[in-house]
Amino acid sequence: MSAIRMERGAFISAISVFFALISAIQIPLLMAWGVLTPMRAVLSAGALVPLLAAMPLGAALARRMSRAMFDRIILALLTVVSLRIGVDAFLSLR
Repeated sequence: MSAIRMERGAFISAISVFFALISAIQIPLLMAWGVLTPMRAVLSAGALVPLLAAMPLGAALARRMSRAMFDRIILALLTVVSLRIGVDAFLSLR
């Protein structure tokens, strides 16, 4: 089975749209359920500052590395995130 390959720019655009759509659904629901309080919204907005500041650095690093290395780093990050979610879910069962 072969993997579908996207150009870097297309991948970044697609993943950005995906997260924007997910956020458009999550934010109103989290507010309605009382999970996203005004204080948490302010803290979340504050967390955008270092994220946006680091984006040019990430773009520069991505331009300097091979596609294979970029793919490996993305897969490694996704693996770490999924393991973390799995561990947290397992520990919450106790």
